[in-house]
Amino acid sequence: MEKIDLLTGERFEAKRRNQKFSNPKNRIAYNNKKAAEVRNDKAFLDKPAHQTYMAIKKIMERRSSKIVNRFYLEGAGVDFESMNHYELYEGRAHPCIYEYMFIKIKDTDNYKIRRIW
Repeated sequence: MEKIDLLTGERFEAKRRNQKFSNPKNRIAYNNKKAAEVRNDKAFLDKPAHQTYMAIKKIMERRSSKIVNRFYLEGAGVDFESMNHYELYEGRAHPCIYEYMFIKIKDTDNYKIRRIW
């Protein structure tokens, strides 16, 4: 049965009914290309989130919680716009980046960073 390769557009003789590529090299290249497109589409969100996560991980140094000033966090590379979810703690929802929760300390510029898992 003759088919058209999804990557190159060339015609080839398929050995199986569900075969979409003329060879494994084309299949791998096609899947890598699709994955790269997805990564590029999400980069505007993923890059700041990753940088924030790495900064927090370094600040926390394996601690379960720590109080840190907002300006120190910003200087260390934390982007408060890149939080990826909220978790409830003591009846209130707080912004989180992966396993780290940011609890604003009232009337200060400080945050308690708490590891949630």
